[in-house]
Amino acid sequence: MQRHLAALALYLLALGSLAPAQSIYGSISGKVLDPSGAVIPRAAVSVKNTETGLARQTETDDTGFYRVASLNVGPYTVEVAANGFEKMNTPPRA
Repeated sequence: MQRHLAALALYLLALGSLAPAQSIYGSISGKVLDPSGAVIPRAAVSVKNTETGLARQTETDDTGFYRVASLNVGPYTVEVAANGFEKMNTPPRA
């Protein structure tokens, strides 16, 4: 009986190590539009964690969409720059 319990405990321990872990990462995404609502393709987007200073850059696609994934939890600012437009910044958001 003890041998079966030991084997069951070992099996459950091994099974538990295969369970997926919860992620501590998030993402920021959005769409960049001009004042008339037209999309702005290939705009430079910078996402900066205001606590750590870590910054990541990307560019909008042809539909004006951007996504920055695998970000640590924390407050971020988003800066967008494109030719012919004034640079835009968002206030920090957690």
